[in-house]
Amino acid sequence: MRAVTALIAVAACSAPDADVPPAAQRFPEQQVARWITTLQGDHGFGVTGGDAELHDRSDFVLGEQSVWLQTAGRGAPATLFALGLPAIDVTGGVPKIWIKLDDVQRATTLELWLGSDRLANAFVFPFTSRQAQRWTTEGDWVAFTLPWSLVRTVGAPDPTAITDVAWRIADDATGPVRLHVNGLGLVSEPAHGIVSFTFDDNLESIYLDAAPVLAAYGFGATAYVIAESVDQPGRATLDELHQLQDAGWEIAAHAYAAATHAAELQSLAPADVEADLVAIRDWLRDHDFHGYDHLAYPHGGFAGTDTDVLAIVRKYFATARTIVRSREVWPPSDPEKLRVFYVTDVTPLAEALAAVDLAAEHHEWIVFVFHRLVAGPPVQRTEWAAGDFAKLVEHVRASGMPVETMGQVVEEAQ
Repeated sequence: MRAVTALIAVAACSAPDADVPPAAQRFPEQQVARWITTLQGDHGFGVTGGDAELHDRSDFVLGEQSVWLQTAGRGAPATLFALGLPAIDVTGGVPKIWIKLDDVQRATTLELWLGSDRLANAFVFPFTSRQAQRWTTEGDWVAFTLPWSLVRTVGAPDPTAITDVAWRIADDATGPVRLHVNGLGLVSEPAHGIVSFTFDDNLESIYLDAAPVLAAYGFGATAYVIAESVDQPGRATLDELHQLQDAGWEIAAHAYAAATHAAELQSLAPADVEADLVAIRDWLRDHDFHGYDHLAYPHGGFAGTDTDVLAIVRKYFATARTIVRSREVWPPSDPEKLRVFYVTDVTPLAEALAAVDLAAEHHEWIVFVFHRLVAGPPVQRTEWAAGDFAKLVEHVRASGMPVETMGQVVEEAQ
C-alpha cells in the first residue's frame, strides 16, 4: 500500500437518498431580486444591424411573448437595445438572462451591455467560453447568470445608475444566427465565494500528490472516476479511493467503461449513454462511494449531436461538470452544466491565483479541474506542476473562502 503523509480526516458528505427528485429540481431556481425586463407588451426595445420580431408570441418561457434578433450572416453585429430607462442600481446584484440561440455554431460575439449615455459608458458581459464547448445548446431556452469577474468596461459606467440595456450578437459570416430573448433580471450576490477542487480520470497523483497537500489544510476534493480503470497501472486503487473518501474526498462518476470515456457521451446512441451512466452510478453505490449523484462529462462533451445527453444526465445526477472555461456562480445557473477553471499544462500559476482573487471579490463559485500533478515540468496537456498546485491551495486557504465538494455545495444550496 502506498504511504500517504498528513491525511487529515474531515467529514465526508452523506450518501444521497436514492429516491431524490429529478436533478433539475434539486437546485431551487435562483430568485430574481429585481426584474429589469421580461420583454412583455410594448417593451420599448429596438434593433440595429439585423432582422427582428419584437413581439414573438409563438416561442417564449416568460409571460406571453419574447423577442428574436437575427444577424445578417455577414459577420457584422446586430443589437437589441433600450435607451433611457429609469435608472437601475445593479450594486450587489448579478445579471440573469433568459435566451435561446438558433444556429449556435455560427455565433461569435454574444454580449449583454448595461450602461448609460447611449452605452458610451457600459459594463459588457460576454457569454462565450474560451474553449470549443458551448454552454448554450442549439435551440434550447436557457436561463443563466453572467459573472461580474468576466466584465470589461467601456468608458466609466456607474453601477448605481444603469439606464441603457443591450444584447449584441455577431455571426461568423457563414450565415445568420437568431437570438431569442425573454428576460433580464438581477439575482442577489451570495455572501461569499466557494472553491471546489476536482480531478478527472482517477490518476494515481490524486492520492500521491494532491491528497497530502489538501489534507494539510483540512480540504477535500471531488474525484471523477472511470470504473474500468480503477486498480490499473497509473491509476488509483479501490482501497486508495476509499481512503480518500474517509479523508473528506468525494468519489464521483466520470464513466463506467474506458471506451465510453474515450468516445464521449454525445457520440453514442441514447441507450448506450444511459447504460453507461447507470452502470457507473451503480458501481459507485455498490462500492459505498457517496458521490454517485455527481458526474463529470467525459472530455466535457454534452451537446452537438442528436443524442440528448443533457436529458439523460438530468435523470440521474444532481450535478454534472463541464470543461467550459468560464466563471460559475453560486447557486449555479444550471447544475448539469457547471462552468469551470480548466487547468492544463499551459495554465500559468498567476492566472489561477488571480482567478481565486476574483472569486473572493465577486463571491463566485470557482470549480478547478485537474488531471495529473507532476513533480517536474508538465509534458502533456493534462498535467500541472505539483509545486504550483501546493501554492494554489495555500492561496485558497489565505482567501478565507470555504472549500467544498460537489455534494457539500448541493447540500448548502438546498
